[in-house]
Amino acid sequence: LMLSSYHTHAPLVRYLLSQNADPNTLNDRGQSPLAGAVFKAAGGVSGMSALRNGGEEHGNGQADGAGGGGGGGETEGQADGGREEVEATSEADKIIEMLLDAGADVDKGRPSARESVEMFRVERWRGRICGGVGAEGDAE
Repeated sequence: LMLSSYHTHAPLVRYLLSQNADPNTLNDRGQSPLAGAVFKAAGGVSGMSALRNGGEEHGNGQADGAGGGGGGGETEGQADGGREEVEATSEADKIIEMLLDAGADVDKGRPSARESVEMFRVERWRGRICGGVGAEGDAE
């Protein structure tokens, strides 16, 4: 479950949860599937780079100045990588929903999903994971 969550394989996560996989089982590094999915929702490694470089991460997993579009000599390969990252972020969001619906503990593991939301500034999940509002900003 951890690997399928981290690698954004939503159909496999759905299947494993349907077969009663425990969403709170930690890997050998003490990480939870939910925290792994939050990391991927933040843009994974590019999200970490943006934070290290002082960029401000938006709820879509992109930092200021990051992303497709505008000049700068973006090659087709770079554009494809951007599309893949957006698709992975979307799949990570689906996985987060599945794990939460299956009873994943937002405080389990180190870092926990709650800590990961704060650390990687995944604003769209702050309410649902940290309390208060739903994933889309609706009051619960």
